[in-house]
Amino acid sequence: MEFPNRNVLIVDDEELVLNALRRVLGKENLNIFTTRYKFEAIHIFKKNEISVIVSDYRMPVMDGIELLEEVKKISPKTVRILITGSNDIKEMEDSINGCGVSKIIIKPWYDRELKSSILSAVRIYNE
Repeated sequence: MEFPNRNVLIVDDEELVLNALRRVLGKENLNIFTTRYKFEAIHIFKKNEISVIVSDYRMPVMDGIELLEEVKKISPKTVRILITGSNDIKEMEDSINGCGVSKIIIKPWYDRELKSSILSAVRIYNE
């Protein structure tokens, strides 16, 4: 992949999930940033141009929707992907519309689908 911006930020409160996502994306030509904390994610955004953010929906200290809303204000062009263990999309529908989520990935994910979704999002950002 030959895109100028390949920066992807992954936010999840579970270290095992972050490790799994790093493993899935490890062979792709991406710059992966990971964090378990909202404030660190915002700090990363302010210091780096991030093309794609992948955020968990439910986290103890913060809500993924809340984070994605803040990200949208900082960088409206960044492609926002939500990852969730809930398959009740209706439950999230109103919140999702407000932060402009482009894709929802249900846990457990299929590695190929996840990788394809993130690579497509990087492509979209760089168009």
